Amino acid sequence: MPWRTTNELYHIYLSEVMLQQTQVKTVLERYYFPFLKKFPTLKALGDANLDDVLKMWEGLGYYTRAKNLHKTAGLLTKQGQARGIAPTLPSNIDELIKLPGIGKNTAHAVAAFAYKKPVPIMEANVKRILCRLHTLKTPTDKELWNIAYDFVDKKNPFDYNQAMMDIGATVCTPKSPSCEVCPLSNICQGKDEPTLYPTKKKRLVPIRE
Repeated sequence: MPWRTTNELYHIYLSEVMLQQTQVKTVLERYYFPFLKKFPTLKALGDANLDDVLKMWEGLGYYTRAKNLHKTAGLLTKQGQARGIAPTLPSNIDELIKLPGIGKNTAHAVAAFAYKKPVPIMEANVKRILCRLHTLKTPTDKELWNIAYDFVDKKNPFDYNQAMMDIGATVCTPKSPSCEVCPLSNICQGKDEPTLYPTKKKRLVPIRE
């Protein structure tokens, strides 16, 4: 995947926003490269008209992502102009979270992948692995983040985070995990009955009268 083999902060940030609610295949095949061709830099995106940005986002859904992406690019572009430098993303997680559309997960991903900071990421595959390693059925976000910070490889955070996502996507899958080939099987407490962890939350259907 191209966002794994680049040091371009903007490219990594864009991929993280696109992947928030969309499958990798869709982003890769139809949106990522055309978007970068139209808006090759953070400044180009910040200077662009919102309607043009939304046009390139068409079909990707969850349009608030595109609006926040454009808004953040605009803010960073103005900050860069004021300092006489090219716009760039902050490396500090607390500063990243202050920007429109960047929550805790995205901030950690940008810090880990763009700046190689020794911090964990938290997406669905990683959550599932952590739950199975520690036999957690219904953990709180705070519990998972505490475990993730203890577990992250602080010397190789980029490789560690990418590996965790790959293990979750290909080995520690939701329904038929391949525990016999999992590199974490020797420390996994839930490998005897992995599908018990985590417990899927029941969706409550509201009653309408």
